[in-house]
Amino acid sequence: MILGLDTSSARLSLALWEQGRILEEHAQFSDRRHNEIILPALESLLFKINRVPRDISGIVVGLGPGSFTGVRVGIATAQGLGQSMGIPVAGVSSFLAVAAGSRSNTALVIADARQKMLYAAFYRKKEYGWETVMPETLISIPDLVKQLPATAVNVTGPGAQEFFEALFRARGGELHLLPQERHWPGAGELAPLGEERILAGGMSWEDIMPLYLRRTQAEEVRARRKAEQGGA
Repeated sequence: MILGLDTSSARLSLALWEQGRILEEHAQFSDRRHNEIILPALESLLFKINRVPRDISGIVVGLGPGSFTGVRVGIATAQGLGQSMGIPVAGVSSFLAVAAGSRSNTALVIADARQKMLYAAFYRKKEYGWETVMPETLISIPDLVKQLPATAVNVTGPGAQEFFEALFRARGGELHLLPQERHWPGAGELAPLGEERILAGGMSWEDIMPLYLRRTQAEEVRARRKAEQGGA
């Protein structure tokens, strides 16, 4: 049984996956308190299906992009559980999980990156799975519009509701907003996406890296101070 978990957005998502199906899943908007509720939520999830932690054979965690703190909580939880239980851990893009749950053949996944920037990625469904047309990137709306194909594009992701109108105006049409319930990374999609890596023994801790795409606020402050000192 594989545990999928994602804490990259405002919505905490957990799922238990086994033999090609979701046994049970849990999702809730937790006001960024993922670290407080993730373990009780997992305990409740296991209790519902009469399972125990030792039944978990691997963990797939969402790597972002998204909230810096949220992504850290998810990865730290996955690594901590994996190490204590002696089971493999793998990481998958949270945006790829959104695309997989979009029920669409194309998915432009976007999230707010602040300072008039977006996190964005574009995926196209193929027979063998999902093709990454544009990998996760930090980008402005005008530059993103230039990257999109001329054909119609389905928009989803944690920032879709907020930024769709601005994208639509900049693009001049050919964009379709997917239903809001499909905008969030789902652990039920993460688990099968990472199952092959789990069966292969998981990933090393060094390879399970957050998809931050930009420096944290603390890093920005240190960089400015260093630049100021260098220019003095």
